[in-house]
Amino acid sequence: MDELEEKLTVASRPNLLRFIAEGIHGFTIMARDPEMDETRKATINNRIHYLAGHMMRLLDPHSTLKECQLNDITAQAGALNAMLVRKMIERLES
Repeated sequence: MDELEEKLTVASRPNLLRFIAEGIHGFTIMARDPEMDETRKATINNRIHYLAGHMMRLLDPHSTLKECQLNDITAQAGALNAMLVRKMIERLES
């Protein structure tokens, strides 16, 4: 995830917010799996909660991305489908 951390650090605010929103969207899709157990769904719910919190803070134009937030966003994204994350990373640069 080093590549992701580097790209998140230099991403524009709109691209960073889009990345987080895409992560939230990806988790909501994962949570629709009818065969998923309740523990896994609760974990996904927590991941959505953390990402939404980062998004709300970053909607304040005066807030900055702290290292602990960057680490958490990266960790949450690491639980998404690898192909989805790759596409999200590519869009960070646009």
